[in-house]
Amino acid sequence: MTWKDLYNKANFYEIEKEFYEELKNYIANDLRFKIDISMKLNNYKEIIILGIGTNISEWANFDTFGPRVGSLLKQYNLPEYIKCYGDMDETLNATNIASFAKEMKKELEEKMVIAIDSSISSRRSLGSITIYNHGLKPGAGFKKKLPKLGDLSILGNTVEKTYNLFNLSREQINSLSISINKLEELVNITTESLSIALSKDDFVICKEKIIRRY
Repeated sequence: MTWKDLYNKANFYEIEKEFYEELKNYIANDLRFKIDISMKLNNYKEIIILGIGTNISEWANFDTFGPRVGSLLKQYNLPEYIKCYGDMDETLNATNIASFAKEMKKELEEKMVIAIDSSISSRRSLGSITIYNHGLKPGAGFKKKLPKLGDLSILGNTVEKTYNLFNLSREQINSLSISINKLEELVNITTESLSIALSKDDFVICKEKIIRRY
């Protein structure tokens, strides 16, 4: 298997509490690999991170994954060449992301973009993280026509797919979503893994056997 094969894999991570620390470093290693390759291939010098979604007052818990990661990332001492947009105070969502993409068009084209968002998934995949080496279309699960964003995307699988999801109440949708505790766990491991991956410091690569499937 070549580095191109590895880079083109979509990595799916099931979060197991007993392996939290090991898995965090494993995800960080995967993210660092994908980020480094993308930056070299495209000659990027800077990175933009987008926390896409709404806050709890606007919609339902499951869609707060991206903004929660954005808020937590802003508490970390990230390198100066990294900018983060979209958090629980100033969200990037279906109502403003098209205008944001238009205003930021030049920057989004010239810098590497990591898009972070919630995802609708099967029950089996709930509570997991999926990493892709391509962007995403925000709101695709809700059939919204919004611009594709990102060179790399991180999806938190936070709500179960159902045929009538779009017609359910907030309370019904929350019943199909992961718990707040599980959501915070996904947010924490995503944020911590990203901060390690983006750090210039070396870190220990996990050698333990971690649950991972493609």
